Amino acid sequence: MSRLEKVVLFTCSAMVLIHAAASFFPEARLWGINQLGYMPFIPRWMIVILALALLVPKVNRTFYDPLARVFNLVESSLRRINRYSKYILFSFASIILFWVFKTNTHLLGDGSLRAGEILAGKELSFTAPLDFYLHALSHRYLSLEAPQTYSLLSCLAGAFFVFLALSLSYVLGKDSKEKVLAFVILTTTGSVQLFFGYVESYTLVYVGIMAYFLFSLWFLEGKCSLMFPGMALFFSIGLHLSALYLLPSLVYLGMSKSETEKRPFNFENLFGAIFVILLVGGGLFILSTHNPEKTSLASYFVSFSGNQQDPYSLFSGAHLLDVINEQLLLCPAGIILWVVVIFFARKIDFKDRVVTFFVIVSFFSLVFAFTVDPKLGYARDWDLFSSTGLGFTLLGIYLGFSYFRQANVKKLNYVILALIATAFLSTSPWIYVNAHEDKAVERFKDLLSVDLERSAYGHEILARYYRDMGLAKEEMEEWKKALSVLKIERYAGNLGGSYLKLGRYQEAAEAFGLVLRINPNSLLGYYNLGISLAHLGKYDQAKKQYQMAIDKDPYFLEAYMNLAVLFSKTGDDVEALGVLDSAIRINPDYFPAYENIAAIYQRIGNPREVIPLFRAYLERNPEDYQRIEELLNKMNIESD
Repeated sequence: MSRLEKVVLFTCSAMVLIHAAASFFPEARLWGINQLGYMPFIPRWMIVILALALLVPKVNRTFYDPLARVFNLVESSLRRINRYSKYILFSFASIILFWVFKTNTHLLGDGSLRAGEILAGKELSFTAPLDFYLHALSHRYLSLEAPQTYSLLSCLAGAFFVFLALSLSYVLGKDSKEKVLAFVILTTTGSVQLFFGYVESYTLVYVGIMAYFLFSLWFLEGKCSLMFPGMALFFSIGLHLSALYLLPSLVYLGMSKSETEKRPFNFENLFGAIFVILLVGGGLFILSTHNPEKTSLASYFVSFSGNQQDPYSLFSGAHLLDVINEQLLLCPAGIILWVVVIFFARKIDFKDRVVTFFVIVSFFSLVFAFTVDPKLGYARDWDLFSSTGLGFTLLGIYLGFSYFRQANVKKLNYVILALIATAFLSTSPWIYVNAHEDKAVERFKDLLSVDLERSAYGHEILARYYRDMGLAKEEMEEWKKALSVLKIERYAGNLGGSYLKLGRYQEAAEAFGLVLRINPNSLLGYYNLGISLAHLGKYDQAKKQYQMAIDKDPYFLEAYMNLAVLFSKTGDDVEALGVLDSAIRINPDYFPAYENIAAIYQRIGNPREVIPLFRAYLERNPEDYQRIEELLNKMNIESD
């Protein structure tokens, strides 16, 4: 075996065995490499054994030769087709793959929140203004459910991702083998999960960042002006503010000269880069002045030192392990290629503008990944950092290929198939888990045990998932867990709502009592406590709660209705009619109040007393004539 084969064999074997070992520890902080643990036992070990077998040179050659023949046959049959036409063909074909294996849950990240914001008609997202606008616009015109809108755009973005991966591979590779290897590395990253129907705000920005890298390489080769990478980055930052970490690399491009320029310093490019930065700054100022949730800048960063409530800090072991997990999940093949670079690249030429550009990108992307606070916990906010491995992966490809050419490497066939096998073992279980609902839920539950201090919102996501599934008992348990971690009004109120659905009224009353202790001005706290007490037969106490809700909001018509019902139950019809009369004065067109008044008059033997009220109602709402006629017939009252 050559020295290169030995290094690749050792590194790939280590990666495969690490994944296999991590599969036995689903609740440990190994979330970047333990996805195999959620696969069925036999398929799991078949994948591991196959990956290890393909690392044996003789087996590798046995598999590589027929695969190479198939590739050459396809390439020769498509040789007459324009290169970009082939890229478009492959890109659209990939949509089928993305859709078939799309994720069936929205547990990771803020998927449920994003879909809910669109349904609620939210007008602005501070962190993802353009992304939110495009999804809201698509939702409006496609008339799809919000999650389906995100899923569709995710898979369509996958087609652009494949197109850009093919284009980047063409720029980085000098022959078909190098291009295939570059494409394999780019398309087997964990970030590819973003295109499997993923519901979040990071899918489009990832494509934008890839376009920025492609245009930057073209600019450095003299094939386009700085306007192209500048506008690609401007567009990416508009999609999501996380792309801001790329601004220093744009400044470098502005200071650089392209391959066709002879000037040592390019003022025109630098001014162009500064202009884009000023545009971004102006946009950030406008967004910040319209941001309904004012947040200090410090809250976006991991705290330098932890505290008793949350020990997670910048240099804590948990945070360092999370950063490692993230990069192992995002770019397994890129990390292996970097091992090759470290072993064989004797000297890195930083005068090479491509190298310097990607060094700047890599440095600031890793600084971003290291310092920015993952609000949900790193394992669930993995998508926030999904692009941070792309820069050093592209740098690894560029340097690795430079070494292969200089050394005239003969064993590139082995490297290609070894990386394919290892990357497939790393990424395919990740796609599998998210495509299977039961596996995704199981993994999500395990993630919540990793960071108990930060698990409250995770339990909320899981509770809302169970609510959508109609599993009230499971929903209730998750609200209890969320409340045990963080005592806030929202969790206590939702727990009380779960108890109401289950008919556990005493526990519901206790939960809504907690709501009022947390926030004595909670309108829904008083109202729902009234409902709970009424179910317990504590009518006088329930009346007081409804009256408190009305005092807080005199236009809360449902509280008037429930209060009137309680007065009727306790035999005080006069008080009930007075309450309903108050509701009608607030909203003369509130039909449920008229129905209750009619029921009271029928019970006390004066059913026709309701006729003048309905007549006045019909003068304003003639379209409800049939509705009132049916009600009167049901009450055996003849209308005039």
